[in-house]
Amino acid sequence: MPQFQYGQTLIEWRFELAPDLKRHYITVERGELVLLRGPDASLEEQTQLIRQRARWICEKRQQVNQLVAEEIIVTGSRLRYAGRSYYVEVQHQPDAKGVALRFTASRFVISNPTGTSIKSAQLAPFLTRFYMERAHSKLLPRLRYWEKKNGLGIARRAH
Repeated sequence: MPQFQYGQTLIEWRFELAPDLKRHYITVERGELVLLRGPDASLEEQTQLIRQRARWICEKRQQVNQLVAEEIIVTGSRLRYAGRSYYVEVQHQPDAKGVALRFTASRFVISNPTGTSIKSAQLAPFLTRFYMERAHSKLLPRLRYWEKKNGLGIARRAH
Protein backbone atom coordinates (compact mmCIF):
# COMPACT_ATOMS: atom_id res chain seq x y z
CA MET A 1 0.00 0.00 0.00
CA PRO A 2 1.56 3.33 -0.98
CA GLN A 3 1.86 5.86 1.82
CA PHE A 4 2.59 9.55 2.23
CA GLN A 5 3.30 11.27 5.55
CA TYR A 6 1.57 14.66 5.76
CA GLY A 7 2.48 16.25 9.09
CA GLN A 8 1.16 13.88 11.77
CA THR A 9 -1.18 12.15 9.30
CA LEU A 10 -0.32 9.07 7.28
CA ILE A 11 -2.20 8.95 3.99
CA GLU A 12 -2.52 5.50 2.42
CA TRP A 13 -4.07 5.09 -1.00
CA ARG A 14 -4.83 2.61 -3.70
CA PHE A 15 -4.53 3.33 -7.38
CA GLU A 16 -7.22 2.31 -9.84
CA LEU A 17 -6.20 2.43 -13.48
CA ALA A 18 -8.85 4.18 -15.58
CA PRO A 19 -7.31 4.81 -19.01
CA ASP A 20 -10.54 6.36 -20.31
CA LEU A 21 -10.11 9.29 -17.88
CA LYS A 22 -8.05 12.26 -19.01
CA ARG A 23 -7.02 13.33 -15.52
CA HIS A 24 -6.68 11.88 -12.04
CA TYR A 25 -9.42 11.94 -9.40
CA ILE A 26 -9.15 11.44 -5.65
CA THR A 27 -12.00 10.03 -3.57
CA VAL A 28 -12.19 10.02 0.22
CA GLU A 29 -14.79 7.82 1.87
CA ARG A 30 -15.36 6.59 5.41
CA GLY A 31 -13.55 3.38 6.29
CA GLU A 32 -11.81 3.17 2.92
CA LEU A 33 -8.34 3.91 1.65
CA VAL A 34 -8.00 7.08 -0.38
CA LEU A 35 -8.79 6.15 -3.98
CA LEU A 36 -6.70 7.63 -6.78
CA ARG A 37 -8.20 6.93 -10.22
CA GLY A 38 -7.00 7.92 -13.64
CA PRO A 39 -4.59 7.16 -16.45
CA ASP A 40 -1.46 5.15 -15.76
CA ALA A 41 0.93 6.81 -13.31
CA SER A 42 4.15 5.68 -11.70
CA LEU A 43 4.38 5.46 -7.92
CA GLU A 44 6.35 8.70 -7.95
CA GLU A 45 3.62 10.46 -9.97
CA GLN A 46 0.93 9.06 -7.67
CA THR A 47 2.80 10.32 -4.61
CA GLN A 48 3.09 13.77 -6.19
CA LEU A 49 -0.69 13.84 -6.85
CA ILE A 50 -1.42 12.80 -3.25
CA ARG A 51 1.10 15.36 -1.94
CA GLN A 52 -0.59 18.16 -3.92
CA ARG A 53 -4.01 17.26 -2.49
CA ALA A 54 -2.90 16.19 1.01
CA ARG A 55 -4.50 19.11 2.82
CA TRP A 56 -7.81 18.56 0.98
CA ILE A 57 -7.64 14.81 1.75
CA CYS A 58 -7.15 15.49 5.48
CA GLU A 59 -10.05 17.97 5.54
CA LYS A 60 -12.37 15.52 3.76
CA ARG A 61 -11.38 12.69 6.10
CA GLN A 62 -12.18 14.87 9.09
CA GLN A 63 -15.59 15.82 7.67
CA VAL A 64 -16.50 12.23 6.84
CA ASN A 65 -15.47 10.93 10.25
CA GLN A 66 -17.19 13.80 12.08
CA LEU A 67 -20.48 13.14 10.31
CA VAL A 68 -20.28 9.45 11.18
CA ALA A 69 -19.67 10.18 14.84
CA GLU A 70 -22.64 12.54 15.02
CA GLU A 71 -24.89 10.53 12.68
CA ILE A 72 -26.33 13.85 11.56
CA ILE A 73 -26.84 14.74 7.93
CA VAL A 74 -26.23 18.36 6.95
CA THR A 75 -25.60 20.23 3.73
CA GLY A 76 -22.30 18.90 2.43
CA SER A 77 -22.81 15.36 3.70
CA ARG A 78 -22.67 12.49 1.23
CA LEU A 79 -25.22 9.74 0.58
CA ARG A 80 -24.62 6.59 -1.44
CA TYR A 81 -26.65 5.65 -4.50
CA ALA A 82 -25.87 3.25 -7.34
CA GLY A 83 -22.27 2.74 -6.24
CA ARG A 84 -21.49 6.44 -6.01
CA SER A 85 -21.44 9.07 -3.30
CA TYR A 86 -23.64 12.14 -3.85
CA TYR A 87 -23.66 15.60 -2.27
CA VAL A 88 -26.55 16.37 0.10
CA GLU A 89 -28.34 19.68 0.48
CA VAL A 90 -30.59 20.04 3.55
CA GLN A 91 -33.13 22.86 3.20
CA HIS A 92 -35.07 24.23 6.16
CA GLN A 93 -38.69 24.57 5.07
CA PRO A 94 -40.80 25.41 8.13
CA ASP A 95 -44.09 25.26 6.17
CA ALA A 96 -43.51 21.67 5.00
CA LYS A 97 -45.74 19.00 6.56
CA GLY A 98 -42.85 16.60 6.92
CA VAL A 99 -39.47 15.54 5.66
CA ALA A 100 -39.17 15.13 1.89
CA LEU A 101 -36.32 13.63 -0.12
CA ARG A 102 -35.68 14.15 -3.81
CA PHE A 103 -32.78 13.37 -6.08
CA THR A 104 -31.55 15.55 -8.91
CA ALA A 105 -29.01 14.20 -11.36
CA SER A 106 -26.16 15.21 -9.07
CA ARG A 107 -27.42 15.60 -5.50
CA PHE A 108 -29.92 14.65 -2.83
CA VAL A 109 -32.15 17.50 -1.64
CA ILE A 110 -33.82 17.06 1.75
CA SER A 111 -36.62 19.41 2.79
CA ASN A 112 -36.86 19.47 6.57
CA PRO A 113 -39.44 21.45 8.57
CA THR A 114 -37.37 21.27 11.77
CA GLY A 115 -34.02 22.70 10.63
CA THR A 116 -30.94 22.41 8.48
CA SER A 117 -29.88 19.01 9.78
CA ILE A 118 -31.51 15.62 10.16
CA LYS A 119 -30.54 12.46 12.01
CA SER A 120 -29.66 9.42 9.92
CA ALA A 121 -32.37 7.38 11.64
CA GLN A 122 -35.02 9.96 10.67
CA LEU A 123 -33.92 9.90 7.05
CA ALA A 124 -33.59 6.10 6.78
CA PRO A 125 -37.24 5.37 5.78
CA PHE A 126 -37.12 8.03 3.06
CA LEU A 127 -33.87 6.63 1.67
CA THR A 128 -35.26 3.10 1.74
CA ARG A 129 -38.35 4.22 -0.19
CA PHE A 130 -36.14 6.09 -2.70
CA TYR A 131 -33.92 3.02 -3.23
CA MET A 132 -36.95 0.74 -3.68
CA GLU A 133 -38.59 3.06 -6.21
CA ARG A 134 -35.38 3.38 -8.20
CA ALA A 135 -34.81 -0.37 -8.12
CA HIS A 136 -38.29 -1.03 -9.50
CA SER A 137 -37.97 1.59 -12.21
CA LYS A 138 -34.60 0.25 -13.36
CA LEU A 139 -34.89 -3.49 -12.79
CA LEU A 140 -38.35 -4.23 -14.18
CA PRO A 141 -37.58 -2.95 -17.71
CA ARG A 142 -34.31 -4.96 -17.71
CA LEU A 143 -36.18 -8.05 -16.56
CA ARG A 144 -38.72 -7.65 -19.38
CA TYR A 145 -35.90 -7.18 -21.90
CA TRP A 146 -34.13 -10.39 -20.85
CA GLU A 147 -37.39 -12.32 -20.68
CA LYS A 148 -38.07 -11.43 -24.31
CA LYS A 149 -34.50 -12.02 -25.41
CA ASN A 150 -34.35 -15.48 -23.80
CA GLY A 151 -37.96 -16.45 -24.45
CA LEU A 152 -38.62 -16.84 -20.73
CA GLY A 153 -41.65 -14.54 -20.68
CA ILE A 154 -43.30 -16.63 -23.42
CA ALA A 155 -42.59 -19.93 -21.66
CA ARG A 156 -43.91 -18.61 -18.37
CA ARG A 157 -47.14 -17.38 -19.97
CA ALA A 158 -47.64 -20.74 -21.70
CA HIS A 159 -47.64 -22.65 -18.40
